[in-house]
Amino acid sequence: MSDHALGTAATLLGACFWGASGACGQYLFTHYVIDSAWLTALRMFAAGSLLTFFSFFFLRRKLLGLISSWRDIKRLLLFSVFGVLLGQYTYLEAIAQTNAGTATVLSYTMPPMVLGYVCLSERRRPTVKEAAADLGTEEGRIAKTMSYITAEGPIVIVVAGDMKVSNRKYKDYFHQKARMIKGEDVESLTGHPIGGVCPFALPGGVRVYLDISLHRFPTVYPACGSVNSAIELTPEKMAEITRPTAWVDVTEPR
Repeated sequence: MSDHALGTAATLLGACFWGASGACGQYLFTHYVIDSAWLTALRMFAAGSLLTFFSFFFLRRKLLGLISSWRDIKRLLLFSVFGVLLGQYTYLEAIAQTNAGTATVLSYTMPPMVLGYVCLSERRRPTVKEAAADLGTEEGRIAKTMSYITAEGPIVIVVAGDMKVSNRKYKDYFHQKARMIKGEDVESLTGHPIGGVCPFALPGGVRVYLDISLHRFPTVYPACGSVNSAIELTPEKMAEITRPTAWVDVTEPR
């Protein structure tokens, strides 16, 4: 079995087991006098024992390497408490207070928060691959909004995430060289910060162009003005909302 097939199978099984664990938790809270702290302790002890046993016999070198330095041990302990323990406890407590469905939806608000934190702390916008993974879709459906400055003023071009603007095609269509807006000028000219530039709510005078690469997908995900927001809509609906100057063909595969 290839690594891709194995990874896909593991992801599907993990999702099934996660969903089943939530349903089992809700059943226990409904039919038995059990609190979330006790169930968290039992769940963590059982899972930790099984994983430690497996790692000791099959991944012993990696296990010993993980605890070879105090720095790694401290990080492991911090992750165990704040990453795993509190994550499990709050998930089960949410099930106890509401239901498994609500708790699962709430738990999946964390990936966008983590992505936003990483982008803000590292002062960079999310990559197409990160955005696609966060949304659970393919890279091409991430609608990138590229901002350029032309002789007539600023413009934005929305393209499929797996494509890039071709300098030759750009020059053939606009009859001038492609010049991206400088980072420090992006927000003042488009009204949106780097990583959140989108074809919506633009200042007057900013023209919108949609690339035909978007037509390859039934729906796409453009940003919505911030690094951790996006909306799913059809290319036709995007055109209806943004009223682009034109549909263009200015991209090539990355």
